[in-house]
Amino acid sequence: MTPQSTERKGNPLAKNTIPPRWYPTDRLARAFELARLFHMTDARKGTDIPYLSHLMAVSALVMEHGGTETQAAAALLHDTLEDTDASFESLSEEIGHDLAQIVRDCSDTEEQPKPTWRVRKERYLDHLRKKSTDDPSILVALADKVHNAESSVSDTRAMSHPEKKHFFDTRFNAGWDDQKWWYGSLVDVFDAQMKDPVARPLVERLRKAYVDIFETEKPTP
Repeated sequence: MTPQSTERKGNPLAKNTIPPRWYPTDRLARAFELARLFHMTDARKGTDIPYLSHLMAVSALVMEHGGTETQAAAALLHDTLEDTDASFESLSEEIGHDLAQIVRDCSDTEEQPKPTWRVRKERYLDHLRKKSTDDPSILVALADKVHNAESSVSDTRAMSHPEKKHFFDTRFNAGWDDQKWWYGSLVDVFDAQMKDPVARPLVERLRKAYVDIFETEKPTP
């Protein structure tokens, strides 16, 4: 069945007559299957939530903010090079060089053993700053950080300030002070790099999450 022949069921008066920007192809399906295989046994830090939920959420944010199918597929795989034994070469052969390059550009390291957390993050921020503003990986990276930040907002919403600090100090690889620096730096970098008006709301969502978590005003430049 082709997209053109697919009929929506339900009230015909409520039918959406605007076609999607793109039709999902087997490439997106293959990316999802690879994400499922690579992260099958993974859960989100400190929870029993399947890690696939994060990958699906990031891909959805990319789709909802102007992303292409390639960007949406890369979002499903954005942690593959960083957190699994997949290589850039094998991923390129499996899913295509352009998609694998977006995944590489969203990774803070492919080194083993990994450098320290702070070194990785400083390199990553510098890497983002040097990108052209139309680089396809910027939207994927921004969507990833927004979902992570908003998840932390949800987890800490009812906590006191000391409880929030304890949460970050015990759940993540870096504690409260480092996380505050990290998310504050990300807001600044993405504010400078994300020029697409369709995706700009994600920058403001990241800024709001920063303020909600750290209770510190992060003004718009």
